[in-house]
Amino acid sequence: MYWKLNIPSGATWATIKNMPCKVTVTASYYIEAKGNNATYADVYWGQYHTGYGYASVNGTSPHESALTTKTFYGTVGDVFSGGSVGPHYGGAGAQVDTGQYPAGAGQASGAIVCYSVVLTFPQASG
Repeated sequence: MYWKLNIPSGATWATIKNMPCKVTVTASYYIEAKGNNATYADVYWGQYHTGYGYASVNGTSPHESALTTKTFYGTVGDVFSGGSVGPHYGGAGAQVDTGQYPAGAGQASGAIVCYSVVLTFPQASG
């Protein structure tokens, strides 16, 4: 999911970019791989730029599953990019990536269900 930040009237990017911002993603996943260690399944969940969780399996560690939550604490500027002028976009979610490099024999699969994505702007302390 992606967000477009609308800067409130009377504010500027400079006045809000260092304010707190929190992104929490809750998801469950199952990944598996059969074959050699070049066969893989990866899963990612969380805030897209810097605050994501990650798990991976390959043919030698064949499967993994979990219900997980990843919370990213940062600033508005960490979550929303776009420079000083804008527009300012941020995002969070979940994805699966499977494959085999280099080519060979193997099979990989994965599934992830994203239960919630919560974006909050906590009150700054002090």
